[in-house]
Amino acid sequence: MQVRHVIGVVRTNGFVVSDLEGRRLGNGLWCLASFFNHACWPNACVSFTQQSSGKGGIGLVLEARALREILPGEPITIGYAFTLFYVSLRIS
Repeated sequence: MQVRHVIGVVRTNGFVVSDLEGRRLGNGLWCLASFFNHACWPNACVSFTQQSSGKGGIGLVLEARALREILPGEPITIGYAFTLFYVSLRIS
């Protein structure tokens, strides 16, 4: 697999990881969460928490939380853009 292809996959399907003050820490790829679709009015949101492994390491866990009832068969949607931006800025 070419490096360019891997970078493209992470850019397309990855998540930006930020701290609580909004400072970007990096990118991450969570395979199942990469299937979430975008919606301007999403039914879920994602957040990240640190979790210690039993071997002394620390990893980030992506948590998806429903913002409203999600019906069986309905796709899980999240907002790809920072939702505090004005809609006109997010569309551009």
